[in-house]
Amino acid sequence: MNKFFTLFCAALLGSAAASATVTVTYNGKALENGETLSFYMDDMHEEVPGVITTLQVKPVVTVAGAATKCTTVSTSRSFTICTDQCYATSDFEAPFKITVPKDLEAGETELDIHYEMFAGEEPDQVETMTVNLDQAGEVFSFTISLDINAGVGNVLVDKSGVYEVYNVSGVKVLSTTDAAAVNTLAPGLYIVNGKKHLVR
Repeated sequence: MNKFFTLFCAALLGSAAASATVTVTYNGKALENGETLSFYMDDMHEEVPGVITTLQVKPVVTVAGAATKCTTVSTSRSFTICTDQCYATSDFEAPFKITVPKDLEAGETELDIHYEMFAGEEPDQVETMTVNLDQAGEVFSFTISLDINAGVGNVLVDKSGVYEVYNVSGVKVLSTTDAAAVNTLAPGLYIVNGKKHLVR
């Protein structure tokens, strides 16, 4: 009898553990625990032309079982995260942490993660935000990585081997075959052969 009771309890606990799950998908692809989603300047768009450039990432969290706490740790104060409302850091020392006050309930929740860069800013080359989804002590994590300035060497030249450079207003400021010349321009955001490039 005792053996049957023990097996019965173990089965119940196993069933409860199996139902306590969190999954995350991005663009229809399921993420692995600990996975990093990598983004670059080309993935950003000008929210306010010449003033604010943003990255927006919208992974979907599916919770089965217990409610799940969502916290983040980032290398930059420029990250925000939104569920039913948006949350941003208010401290001034890295790592920057955000705790979403309301736990994610069972079902699907779209996380809206923003990174904002203002004209004239000189952010670190790679900014990251790690999202931790804690369900009863079981944590699922993923990281958003944004390479602000992958370098002009990663910008394709056209067939003639020329770097065509425009400012954010669409005015051509340089045409050169010398990649290094691009980084001698005044600091700011430029379009080099159709791709965004930040000169520090």
